[in-house]
Amino acid sequence: MKLLTIECRRTRLKPYGRAVGVCGAVLLGFLYFFAAIPWLDPADPDSRLFADCGFLLHLVGLLALAAFTILGGVAGARIVVEAYGGRQVLLLFACPAPRGRVLGAKLWLTAALPAGGMLVTGLAGLGIFLLSLRFWPQGPAPLDTGGLAAALWGLAAGSLTAGGLSLWAVWVGFRLRSVPATVAAAAAIATLFCQILSPAWQLSWLRAAGLAAAVAGGAAAALSLRRQVERMEV
Repeated sequence: MKLLTIECRRTRLKPYGRAVGVCGAVLLGFLYFFAAIPWLDPADPDSRLFADCGFLLHLVGLLALAAFTILGGVAGARIVVEAYGGRQVLLLFACPAPRGRVLGAKLWLTAALPAGGMLVTGLAGLGIFLLSLRFWPQGPAPLDTGGLAAALWGLAAGSLTAGGLSLWAVWVGFRLRSVPATVAAAAAIATLFCQILSPAWQLSWLRAAGLAAAVAGGAAAALSLRRQVERMEV
Protein backbone atom coordinates (compact mmCIF):
# COMPACT_ATOMS: atom_id res chain seq x y z
CA MET A 1 0.00 0.00 0.00
CA LYS A 2 2.88 2.38 0.78
CA LEU A 3 4.46 1.77 -2.63
CA LEU A 4 1.11 2.40 -4.31
CA THR A 5 0.77 5.69 -2.43
CA ILE A 6 4.27 6.71 -3.50
CA GLU A 7 3.50 5.79 -7.09
CA CYS A 8 0.34 7.90 -7.02
CA ARG A 9 2.38 10.86 -5.81
CA ARG A 10 5.03 10.36 -8.48
CA THR A 11 2.49 10.04 -11.26
CA ARG A 12 0.72 13.21 -12.27
CA LEU A 13 -2.88 12.07 -12.04
CA LYS A 14 -4.56 15.36 -12.96
CA PRO A 15 -4.32 14.79 -16.74
CA TYR A 16 -5.90 11.37 -16.31
CA GLY A 17 -8.59 12.86 -14.10
CA ARG A 18 -9.45 15.38 -16.79
CA ALA A 19 -9.48 12.62 -19.43
CA VAL A 20 -11.85 10.57 -17.27
CA GLY A 21 -14.17 13.58 -16.93
CA VAL A 22 -14.16 14.21 -20.68
CA CYS A 23 -14.88 10.53 -21.40
CA GLY A 24 -17.77 10.55 -18.93
CA ALA A 25 -19.30 13.70 -20.43
CA VAL A 26 -18.98 12.42 -24.01
CA LEU A 27 -20.49 9.03 -23.11
CA LEU A 28 -23.41 10.72 -21.36
CA GLY A 29 -23.95 12.77 -24.52
CA PHE A 30 -23.99 9.58 -26.60
CA LEU A 31 -26.55 8.09 -24.19
CA TYR A 32 -28.93 11.01 -24.69
CA PHE A 33 -28.36 10.97 -28.45
CA PHE A 34 -29.17 7.27 -28.72
CA ALA A 35 -32.21 7.72 -26.47
CA ALA A 36 -33.53 10.43 -28.80
CA ILE A 37 -33.31 8.29 -31.97
CA PRO A 38 -36.88 6.86 -31.70
CA TRP A 39 -38.20 10.38 -31.30
CA LEU A 40 -36.06 11.79 -34.15
CA ASP A 41 -36.84 8.99 -36.63
CA PRO A 42 -40.04 7.23 -35.53
CA ALA A 43 -40.62 5.72 -39.00
CA ASP A 44 -37.52 3.50 -38.80
CA PRO A 45 -38.49 0.12 -37.30
CA ASP A 46 -34.93 -0.43 -36.01
CA SER A 47 -35.23 2.68 -33.87
CA ARG A 48 -37.49 0.76 -31.49
CA LEU A 49 -34.39 -0.90 -30.07
CA PHE A 50 -33.26 2.47 -28.75
CA ALA A 51 -36.49 2.81 -26.78
CA ASP A 52 -35.24 0.03 -24.50
CA CYS A 53 -33.28 1.52 -21.63
CA GLY A 54 -31.39 -1.72 -21.06
CA PHE A 55 -30.20 -1.82 -24.66
CA LEU A 56 -29.11 1.83 -24.48
CA LEU A 57 -27.03 1.25 -21.35
CA HIS A 58 -25.45 -1.85 -22.86
CA LEU A 59 -24.54 0.00 -26.04
CA VAL A 60 -22.99 2.95 -24.20
CA GLY A 61 -21.29 0.49 -21.85
CA LEU A 62 -19.45 -1.03 -24.80
CA LEU A 63 -18.28 2.43 -25.85
CA ALA A 64 -17.17 3.08 -22.28
CA LEU A 65 -15.27 -0.21 -22.18
CA ALA A 66 -13.38 0.74 -25.35
CA ALA A 67 -12.66 4.30 -24.19
CA PHE A 68 -11.39 3.37 -20.74
CA THR A 69 -9.37 0.40 -21.95
CA ILE A 70 -7.53 2.75 -24.31
CA LEU A 71 -7.12 5.24 -21.45
CA GLY A 72 -5.64 2.44 -19.35
CA GLY A 73 -3.26 1.60 -22.19
CA VAL A 74 -2.11 5.22 -22.36
CA ALA A 75 -1.59 5.28 -18.59
CA GLY A 76 0.26 1.95 -18.62
CA ALA A 77 2.49 3.13 -21.46
CA ARG A 78 3.74 5.97 -19.30
CA ILE A 79 3.66 4.34 -15.87
CA VAL A 80 5.20 0.98 -16.84
CA VAL A 81 6.56 0.76 -20.38
CA GLU A 82 8.22 4.17 -20.45
CA ALA A 83 9.57 3.80 -16.91
CA TYR A 84 11.31 0.48 -17.62
CA GLY A 85 12.44 1.43 -21.09
CA GLY A 86 14.56 4.49 -20.31
CA ARG A 87 17.00 5.85 -17.79
CA GLN A 88 14.31 5.91 -15.14
CA VAL A 89 14.84 2.16 -14.71
CA LEU A 90 18.10 2.88 -12.87
CA LEU A 91 16.18 4.72 -10.17
CA LEU A 92 13.61 1.95 -9.97
CA PHE A 93 16.25 -0.73 -9.48
CA ALA A 94 18.03 1.43 -6.89
CA CYS A 95 14.86 1.41 -4.77
CA PRO A 96 15.33 -0.74 -1.62
CA ALA A 97 11.94 -2.42 -2.20
CA PRO A 98 11.89 -5.66 -4.24
CA ARG A 99 11.50 -5.21 -7.98
CA GLY A 100 8.33 -7.25 -8.05
CA ARG A 101 6.61 -5.07 -5.45
CA VAL A 102 7.60 -1.86 -7.25
CA LEU A 103 6.20 -3.22 -10.50
CA GLY A 104 3.10 -4.46 -8.69
CA ALA A 105 2.32 -0.94 -7.46
CA LYS A 106 2.63 0.38 -11.00
CA LEU A 107 0.36 -2.33 -12.39
CA TRP A 108 -2.26 -1.78 -9.68
CA LEU A 109 -2.32 1.93 -10.52
CA THR A 110 -2.52 1.17 -14.25
CA ALA A 111 -5.53 -1.09 -13.77
CA ALA A 112 -7.21 1.11 -11.15
CA LEU A 113 -7.27 4.23 -13.34
CA PRO A 114 -9.58 2.86 -16.08
CA ALA A 115 -11.58 0.65 -13.71
CA GLY A 116 -12.20 3.41 -11.18
CA GLY A 117 -12.76 6.06 -13.83
CA MET A 118 -15.35 3.98 -15.67
CA LEU A 119 -17.12 3.04 -12.44
CA VAL A 120 -17.34 6.59 -11.08
CA THR A 121 -18.38 8.26 -14.33
CA GLY A 122 -20.77 5.38 -15.07
CA LEU A 123 -22.55 5.71 -11.74
CA ALA A 124 -22.78 9.48 -12.14
CA GLY A 125 -24.04 9.25 -15.72
CA LEU A 126 -26.53 6.52 -14.85
CA GLY A 127 -27.93 8.57 -11.99
CA ILE A 128 -28.25 11.71 -14.13
CA PHE A 129 -29.88 9.83 -17.00
CA LEU A 130 -32.41 7.92 -14.89
CA LEU A 131 -33.32 11.08 -12.99
CA SER A 132 -33.84 13.02 -16.21
CA LEU A 133 -36.25 10.37 -17.53
CA ARG A 134 -38.80 11.62 -15.00
CA PHE A 135 -38.93 14.91 -16.93
CA TRP A 136 -38.79 13.32 -20.40
CA PRO A 137 -42.12 11.61 -21.18
CA GLN A 138 -41.04 10.76 -24.74
CA GLY A 139 -37.86 9.07 -23.52
CA PRO A 140 -37.21 5.38 -22.82
CA ALA A 141 -39.21 3.67 -20.12
CA PRO A 142 -37.42 3.80 -16.74
CA LEU A 143 -35.74 0.66 -15.47
CA ASP A 144 -37.46 -1.61 -13.01
CA THR A 145 -35.59 -3.14 -10.07
CA GLY A 146 -34.30 -6.06 -12.14
CA GLY A 147 -33.19 -3.78 -14.95
CA LEU A 148 -31.38 -1.48 -12.53
CA ALA A 149 -29.58 -4.43 -10.94
CA ALA A 150 -28.55 -5.65 -14.40
CA ALA A 151 -27.28 -2.18 -15.31
CA LEU A 152 -25.21 -1.93 -12.13
CA TRP A 153 -23.80 -5.42 -12.65
CA GLY A 154 -22.91 -4.55 -16.24
CA LEU A 155 -21.17 -1.36 -15.11
CA ALA A 156 -19.15 -3.15 -12.42
CA ALA A 157 -18.20 -5.98 -14.79
CA GLY A 158 -17.25 -3.54 -17.54
CA SER A 159 -15.08 -1.51 -15.18
CA LEU A 160 -13.13 -4.55 -14.01
CA THR A 161 -12.86 -5.78 -17.58
CA ALA A 162 -11.33 -2.46 -18.68
CA GLY A 163 -8.77 -2.69 -15.88
CA GLY A 164 -7.81 -6.24 -16.83
CA LEU A 165 -7.54 -5.49 -20.54
CA SER A 166 -5.26 -2.55 -19.80
CA LEU A 167 -2.71 -5.00 -18.39
CA TRP A 168 -2.93 -7.03 -21.60
CA ALA A 169 -1.92 -3.94 -23.54
CA VAL A 170 0.91 -3.14 -21.13
CA TRP A 171 2.27 -6.66 -21.57
CA VAL A 172 2.34 -6.23 -25.36
CA GLY A 173 4.02 -2.83 -25.11
CA PHE A 174 6.57 -4.08 -22.60
CA ARG A 175 7.50 -7.02 -24.80
CA LEU A 176 7.96 -4.72 -27.79
CA ARG A 177 9.57 -1.96 -25.69
CA SER A 178 7.26 0.51 -27.40
CA VAL A 179 4.88 3.13 -26.03
CA PRO A 180 2.91 3.48 -29.31
CA ALA A 181 2.54 -0.31 -29.45
CA THR A 182 0.95 -0.24 -25.99
CA VAL A 183 -1.70 2.25 -27.07
CA ALA A 184 -2.29 0.43 -30.37
CA ALA A 185 -2.64 -2.87 -28.52
CA ALA A 186 -5.17 -1.32 -26.13
CA ALA A 187 -7.25 -0.06 -29.06
CA ALA A 188 -7.12 -3.44 -30.84
CA ILE A 189 -7.95 -5.42 -27.70
CA ALA A 190 -10.82 -3.07 -26.81
CA THR A 191 -12.28 -3.36 -30.31
CA LEU A 192 -12.06 -7.15 -30.24
CA PHE A 193 -13.67 -7.44 -26.80
CA CYS A 194 -16.49 -5.05 -27.71
CA GLN A 195 -17.27 -7.22 -30.72
CA ILE A 196 -17.29 -10.34 -28.56
CA LEU A 197 -19.44 -8.77 -25.84
CA SER A 198 -21.95 -7.13 -28.17
CA PRO A 199 -24.55 -9.94 -27.67
CA ALA A 200 -24.18 -9.70 -23.87
CA TRP A 201 -27.38 -7.60 -23.79
CA GLN A 202 -29.32 -10.84 -24.29
CA LEU A 203 -26.69 -13.34 -23.06
CA SER A 204 -25.91 -12.39 -19.47
CA TRP A 205 -23.39 -15.24 -19.07
CA LEU A 206 -21.25 -13.73 -21.83
CA ARG A 207 -20.52 -10.65 -19.73
CA ALA A 208 -19.36 -12.84 -16.83
CA ALA A 209 -17.20 -14.91 -19.20
CA GLY A 210 -15.64 -11.75 -20.62
CA LEU A 211 -14.91 -10.46 -17.13
CA ALA A 212 -13.31 -13.76 -16.11
CA ALA A 213 -11.15 -13.81 -19.25
CA ALA A 214 -10.04 -10.21 -18.81
CA VAL A 215 -9.12 -10.64 -15.13
CA ALA A 216 -7.39 -13.98 -15.68
CA GLY A 217 -5.47 -12.60 -18.65
CA GLY A 218 -4.54 -9.49 -16.69
CA ALA A 219 -3.24 -11.60 -13.80
CA ALA A 220 -1.22 -13.76 -16.21
CA ALA A 221 0.19 -10.63 -17.85
CA ALA A 222 1.19 -9.22 -14.46
CA LEU A 223 3.00 -12.43 -13.49
CA SER A 224 4.81 -12.49 -16.83
CA LEU A 225 5.85 -8.86 -16.44
CA ARG A 226 7.12 -9.54 -12.94
CA ARG A 227 9.34 -12.38 -14.18
CA GLN A 228 10.70 -10.18 -16.95
CA VAL A 229 11.49 -7.30 -14.58
CA GLU A 230 13.21 -9.57 -12.07
CA ARG A 231 15.46 -10.93 -14.82
CA MET A 232 16.33 -7.54 -16.29
CA GLU A 233 19.97 -6.47 -16.19
CA VAL A 234 21.01 -2.84 -16.07
